[in-house]
Amino acid sequence: MKRLVFILITLFAVQGVLANGPQAKLWKDKVWLIPEMGLSANTMSSVESEANGGFYFGAGLRFGRNVHLATGIYYQGYRLNAQFNTQTPDSSNFQPLNSNYLCFPIQIGFHLINTKLFKFRLAGGAVAYQHINGTVQSTTQLDFAKSLWSMRITAGMEIWRLVFNASYDLGVSDVFVNGLDSKYRALNAGIGFRF
Repeated sequence: MKRLVFILITLFAVQGVLANGPQAKLWKDKVWLIPEMGLSANTMSSVESEANGGFYFGAGLRFGRNVHLATGIYYQGYRLNAQFNTQTPDSSNFQPLNSNYLCFPIQIGFHLINTKLFKFRLAGGAVAYQHINGTVQSTTQLDFAKSLWSMRITAGMEIWRLVFNASYDLGVSDVFVNGLDSKYRALNAGIGFRF
């Protein structure tokens, strides 16, 4: 958590230097810092699972105007109920899974509408996850993988400086190292403010 706070402060400082330093004209209206928080509905592939409410918060940087590069760092909590014991497939035997990650997305996007008061954009790219902690109640021993990858598509709009994002994460790597072929799926919706 200390690392996350340090990185967020660093992102604010970089944005401040770019906005007020000698290169301010070069970066004006081309670099934005966007603190954001939101909710997510999470499921898992290859096992019977029910979506449960997750969350995320953090800050992103967006570089460019019409075509842009977006990155950032987010703390994301996955919450879901899943059937990990495949010998007795019964929907009443769902076990809770709680896991927390640091997420590092990188996306390329473009604005379909880019006016002063309203913007609409699409973006796509990848997300790297670093596992922080997690628990799963299962009859078999399941160990979380330390790092994961997923693909992400995002649609977002801005009204003045308020940012609204909706994204879908399609897991590429397995959640567990034990060979259980399960990948996260997440539908995220969040709100932020563009500086």
